[in-house]
Amino acid sequence: MNLTSSRPTIDNIDNNVSNNLISDPNLSNQWYMLKINIFIFFILWFVYIALSYLGLIFSSGGWTGLIIGLLGLLFYGGLFAHVFFVTIKKLRARDFTIYLDLRIVLILIFLQLLAYTGNVGDCGDDICNYPSNFGYRMMLFLAIEETALGSLFASVTSIIGPIAAVGYFFTIFPFLTNVFSNRKTYQAVKYILLLVIVVGVFLPLMSISTILDDMRRATAIQYSNVENCKSVFEYDKKKDCYIKIVKKTRDYKICDNIPLIKNPKWQDVPLEGMRNTCYKEIIKEIVPSHEECNRITTDINIRDSCYSRIADKKACDSIAVGYGFSKPRCYFSAAISTNDYTLCQFALPDDIDSCYQIIGVETKNKAICELIKGDTIRRKNCLDMKDPRTRL
Repeated sequence: MNLTSSRPTIDNIDNNVSNNLISDPNLSNQWYMLKINIFIFFILWFVYIALSYLGLIFSSGGWTGLIIGLLGLLFYGGLFAHVFFVTIKKLRARDFTIYLDLRIVLILIFLQLLAYTGNVGDCGDDICNYPSNFGYRMMLFLAIEETALGSLFASVTSIIGPIAAVGYFFTIFPFLTNVFSNRKTYQAVKYILLLVIVVGVFLPLMSISTILDDMRRATAIQYSNVENCKSVFEYDKKKDCYIKIVKKTRDYKICDNIPLIKNPKWQDVPLEGMRNTCYKEIIKEIVPSHEECNRITTDINIRDSCYSRIADKKACDSIAVGYGFSKPRCYFSAAISTNDYTLCQFALPDDIDSCYQIIGVETKNKAICELIKGDTIRRKNCLDMKDPRTRL
């Protein structure tokens, strides 16, 4: 009677797998099949998951980054849990050997880098008019974003990045199947990669007009060429083109060159409004005089906003009566910026005492604090020189 146990040994399992690989002419002597211990793979997988998630967080930004971070945590957490339980199962079965297809590993890394480059971010509570993917934010960091090359890179990566992310998502599963089942899944990955390449080339071609528009805007800003701004098609990008050149050259008269015609894409938005906005954006920075706001003749709201940016008494006096709270808020800002407490009386009723407190603390003048009548706590804080703008 043969008392030898029929249970396969570790060496037998390893030899059987190796023999199967060697006997298969498609797998023998191929450099890309890496033999590795399952426990070592688990450790490497843990490191990979950690680095991938950190890369995802680092390349995202703003409120969008919070959502991406949560989705990434669920995705990578699920992958880690899957590998963890499979590893435990294989260790219990004393199945210690797996094989990595290095081709799929390289494809995963490539798709992952593309996805990181095009990973999105936003401007916090503001709306971004232009690409804010990671590639663009790197351009901002290197101060080369306002170039044709930078604009092209940002525009293309904003399109290709999401495509690469989808390709990565659908490649990671054939990779794990290949690892744990020793199946030939490279064919599936090839088709996925081919689809990513086709879509990645097709979509930028479909968006060529937008990409060229971004490049024209960037080139105009780079060389301070106002004439090139006229060829920019989209309204917001055209406006940004003019305003950035004005700020760069500090020549606010460039705003005069904005033609008084209607934009061909949005017929209800005249470029005259763009000219007014141009004045409003740069007058305070370049020529802080309320008289320059009078260049804005067709839009009272924008002109009043211009006066509010100047924020001195004459500018506030010039604001048209009856347009919301802009006039009293202008007086409030003017009082704070000039430490002129006599202007506080013209602020909104709820802001008057706050105005006195800020100026009283700023000038260390307790006599101004005594003007606070309605709020005893505020008056006491003012006398104690506690600035309401400072929060503990």
